[in-house]
Amino acid sequence: MQVIQDNGTPVPWCPGDAARAIGLVFGGFLVVLLVARVTTFTGNGNSSSLTPWMVGLTDGLMLLAIWIFGIRKYRVSWEAVGLRRSLAGNRLGLSAAVLVGSLAFGMVYTATVSAFGLDVLKPVPISGDLLGHGMTRVLNAGVIIFLGPFTEELFFRGFVFTALIIPMGALRAVLISAIVFALAHLSFATMVPIFVTGLLMSWLYLKSGSVWPPITVHVAQNLIAVLLLV
Repeated sequence: MQVIQDNGTPVPWCPGDAARAIGLVFGGFLVVLLVARVTTFTGNGNSSSLTPWMVGLTDGLMLLAIWIFGIRKYRVSWEAVGLRRSLAGNRLGLSAAVLVGSLAFGMVYTATVSAFGLDVLKPVPISGDLLGHGMTRVLNAGVIIFLGPFTEELFFRGFVFTALIIPMGALRAVLISAIVFALAHLSFATMVPIFVTGLLMSWLYLKSGSVWPPITVHVAQNLIAVLLLV
């Protein structure tokens, strides 16, 4: 199956564009992470107050990478990365199935590694202190629930995945984009569940022809995670 634009043509960017975009995002994120560590070490900030700015800068890098290597380079609209209405009549059912499947796998995975005593693979519960307090809490919740899912789905599904599907085929494109998605979260313990979520999100993108259903599922997942911290 080919991922196409509304005018019926394949997306113009290629795996090389995706690779350069990934390099820009990962390189920029490492710089942001280094600055955050230095700031925390010198006592000029704490992790909760820095989180919204770190996530915001990283998400901004994703949008910038899409614009540089896709939108501006090929002079196309943002609809090319999936910001269009889904043509799937059962998109709500598909989205619900992906959400349930992702959450169910996460629970089964956690229970399995716990049963076998594989603590190194067991996802560590997120502390409620991550959100911080006051306005910091509001900003953190906003970037985690809304901004993060929006930019990540645009980047990993709407840009990276679509760059791979024509030259590599659907299966390899799904696998590679899901691997990159998992690695981007920099967490060994959650890499497998995030990889599976990436597989499901790419499948949902293929079925719906739009990035909005994956964004909706991603928002719902992050909302549930934040509510568990409250």
